[in-house]
Amino acid sequence: MSADCIFCKIVAGELPSEQVGPSDDADFLAFRDVSPKAPTHVLIIPREHHQHLDAWVASDGASRCW
Repeated sequence: MSADCIFCKIVAGELPSEQVGPSDDADFLAFRDVSPKAPTHVLIIPREHHQHLDAWVASDGASRCW
């Protein structure tokens, strides 16, 4: 967890979110955007903090995403 990461705070429950889908997924969290740009605007994030998402996907994240 990163202390200054808004997504880490959402995963930790420190900031409120309207979760979508199963809340018991160990790898990802899906929630509605607080400022949606479309009628349905859902963000899906990994529960673990990754400084560089592209490096994570290249290492092991891609096998968990797709």
